[in-house]
Amino acid sequence: MSSSCLLCQSKALFFSHQEIHSRDFFKCQKCSFIFVNRMTTLDRIEEKKRYDNHNNHELTEGYAKFLNRLISVVDERFEHESLGLDFGSGPYPMLMRLLSEKGYQNLTGFDPYYNNNILYRKKKYDFITMCEVFEHVSKPLEEFKHLIDLLRPKGALIVSTGIFDDQIDFNSWYYTLDETHINFFGRSSFEFLEKETGTELLVIGKDLVIFQKK
Repeated sequence: MSSSCLLCQSKALFFSHQEIHSRDFFKCQKCSFIFVNRMTTLDRIEEKKRYDNHNNHELTEGYAKFLNRLISVVDERFEHESLGLDFGSGPYPMLMRLLSEKGYQNLTGFDPYYNNNILYRKKKYDFITMCEVFEHVSKPLEEFKHLIDLLRPKGALIVSTGIFDDQIDFNSWYYTLDETHINFFGRSSFEFLEKETGTELLVIGKDLVIFQKK
Protein backbone atom coordinates (compact mmCIF):
# COMPACT_ATOMS: atom_id res chain seq x y z
CA MET A 1 0.00 0.00 0.00
CA SER A 2 1.41 3.40 -0.97
CA SER A 3 0.45 7.03 -1.32
CA SER A 4 1.99 10.35 -2.33
CA CYS A 5 3.75 12.40 0.33
CA LEU A 6 1.74 15.45 1.36
CA LEU A 7 4.94 17.50 1.53
CA CYS A 8 7.30 16.54 -1.29
CA GLN A 9 4.97 14.36 -3.43
CA SER A 10 7.44 11.46 -3.35
CA LYS A 11 6.34 7.89 -2.74
CA ALA A 12 5.06 7.20 0.76
CA LEU A 13 4.62 3.65 2.01
CA PHE A 14 2.34 2.20 4.64
CA PHE A 15 4.13 2.62 7.97
CA SER A 16 1.84 1.67 10.83
CA HIS A 17 -1.73 0.94 11.84
CA GLN A 18 -3.20 2.29 15.06
CA GLU A 19 -5.89 0.12 16.56
CA ILE A 20 -7.15 2.60 19.17
CA HIS A 21 -8.28 5.11 16.52
CA SER A 22 -8.40 2.67 13.60
CA ARG A 23 -6.19 4.73 11.31
CA ASP A 24 -3.22 4.12 8.99
CA PHE A 25 0.03 6.06 8.87
CA PHE A 26 2.20 6.51 5.78
CA LYS A 27 5.87 7.50 5.72
CA CYS A 28 7.61 9.31 2.87
CA GLN A 29 10.65 7.50 1.49
CA LYS A 30 12.38 10.80 0.72
CA CYS A 31 11.61 13.41 3.41
CA SER A 32 10.51 11.04 6.24
CA PHE A 33 7.23 12.89 6.71
CA ILE A 34 4.63 10.67 8.41
CA PHE A 35 0.94 11.37 7.90
CA VAL A 36 -2.44 9.88 8.57
CA ASN A 37 -4.52 8.65 5.66
CA ARG A 38 -6.80 11.63 5.08
CA MET A 39 -9.74 9.29 4.48
CA THR A 40 -9.68 8.41 8.20
CA THR A 41 -9.29 11.84 9.79
CA LEU A 42 -11.99 13.50 11.89
CA ASP A 43 -14.51 15.82 10.30
CA ARG A 44 -14.55 19.44 11.44
CA ILE A 45 -17.38 18.96 13.95
CA GLU A 46 -15.69 16.04 15.69
CA GLU A 47 -12.31 17.76 15.56
CA LYS A 48 -13.67 20.84 17.31
CA LYS A 49 -15.23 18.66 20.01
CA ARG A 50 -11.76 17.30 20.78
CA TYR A 51 -10.32 20.82 20.96
CA ASP A 52 -13.16 21.97 23.22
CA ASN A 53 -12.07 19.31 25.72
CA HIS A 54 -8.43 20.41 25.82
CA ASN A 55 -7.52 21.67 29.26
CA ASN A 56 -5.45 24.73 28.34
CA HIS A 57 -7.39 27.54 30.00
CA GLU A 58 -5.29 27.51 33.17
CA LEU A 59 -1.70 28.70 33.31
CA THR A 60 -0.14 25.88 35.30
CA GLU A 61 3.57 25.89 36.06
CA GLY A 62 4.19 23.22 33.44
CA TYR A 63 2.13 25.00 30.78
CA ALA A 64 3.93 28.30 31.47
CA LYS A 65 7.31 26.56 31.15
CA PHE A 66 6.17 25.01 27.87
CA LEU A 67 5.07 28.35 26.40
CA ASN A 68 8.14 30.20 27.65
CA ARG A 69 10.29 28.23 25.19
CA LEU A 70 8.61 30.11 22.36
CA ILE A 71 8.55 33.40 24.24
CA SER A 72 12.31 33.15 24.85
CA VAL A 73 12.89 32.77 21.10
CA VAL A 74 10.78 35.87 20.40
CA ASP A 75 12.52 37.84 23.15
CA GLU A 76 15.97 37.00 21.85
CA ARG A 77 15.19 38.10 18.30
CA PHE A 78 12.55 40.81 18.25
CA GLU A 79 11.77 44.20 19.76
CA HIS A 80 8.52 44.84 21.62
CA GLU A 81 7.27 46.95 18.68
CA SER A 82 7.51 43.97 16.30
CA LEU A 83 4.38 42.66 14.61
CA GLY A 84 3.51 39.11 15.62
CA LEU A 85 0.91 36.55 14.60
CA ASP A 86 -0.11 33.58 16.73
CA PHE A 87 -1.46 31.15 14.16
CA GLY A 88 -3.80 28.61 15.71
CA SER A 89 -4.22 30.57 18.92
CA GLY A 90 -6.98 28.32 20.25
CA PRO A 91 -9.95 29.12 22.51
CA TYR A 92 -7.68 30.50 25.25
CA PRO A 93 -4.86 32.46 23.55
CA MET A 94 -2.46 32.03 26.45
CA LEU A 95 0.68 32.58 24.38
CA MET A 96 -0.62 35.96 23.21
CA ARG A 97 -1.45 36.87 26.79
CA LEU A 98 2.05 36.09 28.00
CA LEU A 99 3.65 37.93 25.10
CA SER A 100 1.47 40.98 25.84
CA GLU A 101 2.57 40.88 29.46
CA LYS A 102 6.18 40.90 28.25
CA GLY A 103 5.49 44.11 26.31
CA TYR A 104 4.51 42.88 22.85
CA GLN A 105 1.39 44.82 21.90
CA ASN A 106 1.28 44.47 18.11
CA LEU A 107 -0.11 40.96 18.14
CA THR A 108 -2.73 39.30 15.97
CA GLY A 109 -4.33 35.96 16.64
CA PHE A 110 -6.00 33.55 14.25
CA ASP A 111 -7.71 30.23 14.75
CA PRO A 112 -10.03 28.53 12.24
CA TYR A 113 -12.39 27.43 15.02
CA TYR A 114 -12.15 30.12 17.70
CA ASN A 115 -10.96 33.31 15.99
CA ASN A 116 -11.65 32.92 12.30
CA ASN A 117 -10.80 36.47 11.25
CA ILE A 118 -9.06 36.24 7.90
CA LEU A 119 -8.03 39.91 8.03
CA TYR A 120 -4.73 38.65 9.44
CA ARG A 121 -3.79 37.90 5.82
CA LYS A 122 -3.58 41.61 5.02
CA LYS A 123 -0.49 42.17 7.20
CA LYS A 124 3.16 41.22 7.09
CA TYR A 125 4.74 40.02 10.31
CA ASP A 126 8.13 40.02 11.99
CA PHE A 127 7.37 36.73 13.68
CA ILE A 128 4.71 34.05 13.54
CA THR A 129 4.20 31.40 16.20
CA MET A 130 2.63 27.98 15.66
CA CYS A 131 2.36 26.35 19.06
CA GLU A 132 1.22 22.73 18.72
CA VAL A 133 -0.60 23.50 15.46
CA PHE A 134 1.43 22.08 12.58
CA GLU A 135 0.57 18.49 13.50
CA HIS A 136 -3.14 19.28 12.99
CA VAL A 137 -3.34 21.00 9.59
CA SER A 138 -4.86 19.12 6.68
CA LYS A 139 -2.61 20.65 3.98
CA PRO A 140 0.76 21.20 5.70
CA LEU A 141 2.79 22.33 2.67
CA GLU A 142 0.15 24.82 1.53
CA GLU A 143 -0.23 26.23 5.06
CA PHE A 144 3.53 26.47 5.57
CA LYS A 145 4.10 28.39 2.33
CA HIS A 146 1.20 30.70 3.21
CA LEU A 147 2.78 31.61 6.55
CA ILE A 148 6.25 32.13 5.10
CA ASP A 149 4.68 34.54 2.57
CA LEU A 150 3.28 36.55 5.48
CA LEU A 151 6.72 37.16 6.98
CA ARG A 152 8.78 40.27 6.44
CA PRO A 153 12.43 39.82 5.34
CA LYS A 154 14.43 38.35 8.26
CA GLY A 155 11.15 37.39 9.91
CA ALA A 156 10.81 34.07 11.69
CA LEU A 157 8.27 31.28 11.81
CA ILE A 158 8.57 29.63 15.23
CA VAL A 159 7.10 26.13 15.32
CA SER A 160 6.47 23.90 18.31
CA THR A 161 5.56 20.35 17.33
CA GLY A 162 6.69 16.83 18.13
CA ILE A 163 9.72 15.79 16.06
CA PHE A 164 10.07 12.12 15.22
CA ASP A 165 13.41 10.32 14.97
CA ASP A 166 14.53 6.71 14.94
CA GLN A 167 15.06 6.70 18.70
CA ILE A 168 11.29 6.94 19.20
CA ASP A 169 9.00 3.92 19.13
CA PHE A 170 6.32 5.34 16.87
CA ASN A 171 3.58 2.90 17.88
CA SER A 172 3.85 3.84 21.57
CA TRP A 173 4.71 7.53 21.06
CA TYR A 174 2.30 9.65 23.09
CA TYR A 175 2.09 12.14 20.24
CA THR A 176 0.24 9.65 18.05
CA LEU A 177 -2.47 9.03 20.64
CA ASP A 178 -4.18 12.37 20.02
CA GLU A 179 -6.62 11.70 17.19
CA THR A 180 -6.35 15.29 15.98
CA HIS A 181 -2.61 14.81 15.31
CA ILE A 182 -2.34 13.85 11.65
CA ASN A 183 1.18 15.07 10.70
CA PHE A 184 4.50 13.94 12.16
CA PHE A 185 7.70 15.65 11.08
CA GLY A 186 11.30 14.47 11.11
CA ARG A 187 14.48 16.45 10.55
CA SER A 188 14.37 15.60 6.82
CA SER A 189 10.80 16.91 6.61
CA PHE A 190 11.89 20.30 7.89
CA GLU A 191 14.93 20.32 5.61
CA PHE A 192 12.60 19.82 2.65
CA LEU A 193 10.46 22.77 3.76
CA GLU A 194 13.60 24.86 4.14
CA LYS A 195 14.67 24.19 0.56
CA GLU A 196 11.15 24.52 -0.82
CA THR A 197 10.73 28.03 0.61
CA GLY A 198 14.32 29.30 0.58
CA THR A 199 14.29 29.86 4.32
CA GLU A 200 16.99 29.11 6.89
CA LEU A 201 16.19 26.27 9.27
CA LEU A 202 17.35 26.43 12.86
CA VAL A 203 16.56 23.35 14.95
CA ILE A 204 16.42 24.39 18.60
CA GLY A 205 15.28 21.32 20.49
CA LYS A 206 13.35 18.09 20.38
CA ASP A 207 10.07 19.88 19.62
CA LEU A 208 10.95 23.46 18.61
CA VAL A 209 12.22 24.76 15.26
CA ILE A 210 12.67 28.16 13.63
CA PHE A 211 12.47 29.05 9.97
CA GLN A 212 13.98 32.43 9.15
CA LYS A 213 13.04 34.23 5.97
CA LYS A 214 15.96 35.59 3.97
